Amino acid sequence: MIFVNAFPKCGTNLVKKALGGLGLTQVPSQLVKMRPADSIQFAKTDEGADIAGMLALDDSNYIHCHTCPPMPHKPLRAINIVREPRNALISFLRWSERTPDTKGGRHFFDLGANEESAVSLIEAGAYLYGPWVQAMMNFVPWTRMPGVLNVRFEDIASDGGETVAKIANFIGAFDADSGRNRDWVYNGLMGHGHDIDGVTVCPDKSTWTGSLSDWETCGFWTPAVEDAWRAKGGSRLETALGY
Repeated sequence: MIFVNAFPKCGTNLVKKALGGLGLTQVPSQLVKMRPADSIQFAKTDEGADIAGMLALDDSNYIHCHTCPPMPHKPLRAINIVREPRNALISFLRWSERTPDTKGGRHFFDLGANEESAVSLIEAGAYLYGPWVQAMMNFVPWTRMPGVLNVRFEDIASDGGETVAKIANFIGAFDADSGRNRDWVYNGLMGHGHDIDGVTVCPDKSTWTGSLSDWETCGFWTPAVEDAWRAKGGSRLETALGY
């Protein structure tokens, strides 16, 4: 089983598309664990599902994860995605604004793409069980774990398929006879859609929100947001992730 893992809004959906393009099968579940002391939750899982059986599947299968270490499943083969943390926060707010609450017409988590929501997420981050910086810092140990391929969101979206090739080599997924080579998969990710077994890969956008999130151009990363970011240790997080 391949674990596709990242902090929320850091690129799991892009890597999932790549793995689908390389012929892997996603299992019908999602692992969530936002704090080291928490137990893993199996989200989006049918009642009565054979979870142990799913996790024991071979490496032609993958599972979508938002989990911080420690992990109980060993040996572990995982693809971990990191992203510039300010941009991840902006993406989370844009996603929240575009995702309706299941209870009505409010924005998901009552957050929107604005200064007030950005400061709230940095300082409190209720959904993440703590302020944004600390919640994201919980995921940093993935970058030092054995058996893990670490990739950058920014590289997936811009390097012409080099990261897709690294992913394919990591999981041994290239098949010369299938036509599913690096360029074929990358073109699908970046919006030049084509069909995989009748399903169109990413036909009109490269990310869930439709465009890449950028804190410098979003229009609401104000001095108040910057002050909150620095006060909560945002610079330390950026350094820990290599940004």
